Amino acid sequence: GFESIEYTVDEGGTLEVVVVKSAPFDSVIEFEVAGGNFSAVRAFPDGASSPESISIFFQIPDDVIALEPPETISFTLAVLDPNPQISVDPDTTTVTILDNDVLVGFKADIITVPEDAGDVFIPVTISQDVHEPITVDILYQNGSAMEQSDFFITGPSSLTFTSNGTRNILISIADDTEDEPDETFIIALVSGATVIVFPDTITITIIDNDDETPTGDKNPPVIIIIVTVVIAVLAVLLIAAIIIITILIGIMRQRKKRQSKLALPTPEPIYDDPDSYYSSVLDKTENKASTEISLQPQPENLAIPNQQQENITSPIEQQENVAYGALSNQQQENVTSPIEQQENVAYGALSSQQQENVTSPITQQLPGDQAEEQC
Repeated sequence: GFESIEYTVDEGGTLEVVVVKSAPFDSVIEFEVAGGNFSAVRAFPDGASSPESISIFFQIPDDVIALEPPETISFTLAVLDPNPQISVDPDTTTVTILDNDVLVGFKADIITVPEDAGDVFIPVTISQDVHEPITVDILYQNGSAMEQSDFFITGPSSLTFTSNGTRNILISIADDTEDEPDETFIIALVSGATVIVFPDTITITIIDNDDETPTGDKNPPVIIIIVTVVIAVLAVLLIAAIIIITILIGIMRQRKKRQSKLALPTPEPIYDDPDSYYSSVLDKTENKASTEISLQPQPENLAIPNQQQENITSPIEQQENVAYGALSNQQQENVTSPIEQQENVAYGALSSQQQENVTSPITQQLPGDQAEEQC
């Protein structure tokens, strides 16, 4: 029978199954051990020199399935040539195959750190306890962030696990004063065949903490706000000044227009025909003469008979009569009254065609024959 009813073996290891016999036998005992995909045939020789036990070895295959539970296989023992004198006990045994795969990896595949973070610890975990030390190598890959410029490697180049737990990769972030975009670099883990690494890479993004403001300014946002407010106030004042100046200019223009309207002489009326112009001149002359007469001092005694009133002459008429009497007969014939002088001036300003159509106001009021005779 089997030496033990159970065996344990690691994945990828060698399984040793032992079959024993209790006493010598006078004939050969041939038997088979089988289980799962494994089988083997062995035999005990006959006679007293036959060994008391035989070991059978099976090679357990290895896989790369991470974190799989233990697997069991049941093996049986059978005598190929049954004999009533031979009994098999125990005729079964259970083999447990332990998973030898270990999962090692980063806790996250992407992290971000500020530029002024200083030392940064990046954790790496292992999935289970190990019987032997497991070592993983660390590789650094530059991206937009460069080693010795943007970050420094301050820890070892590999990690060793002797039990379940967490190990840390130590890096140092360089804090510069250059205003630049966010930068990245990559860390990778590499191990042997018995160790599965996942996630095997991590991307570190360095967040820039600099801006365009000079380093010496302790409160650059406050200065920017003050300058912005001052510029806004000046702009409002400038707009208000422009509006006020525009209003003042408009007022001055209105005043000038009013003054120019008051200073302009009254334009002479435009007449469409000579008769209207001639009548206008006569009206103005008569009005002027009436005004001059009305301005003369009136006699104090108005109680004069009508016959005497007809013989009264105004001072102006007296002066005209004196001046007229001083003239010779030839000169008196050439004398014209002021009204006649104005009529002659108005008549002379007309064209020949217009002069032919001119009629005096008196002629215009006569009947047809008398008008022709008067003309």
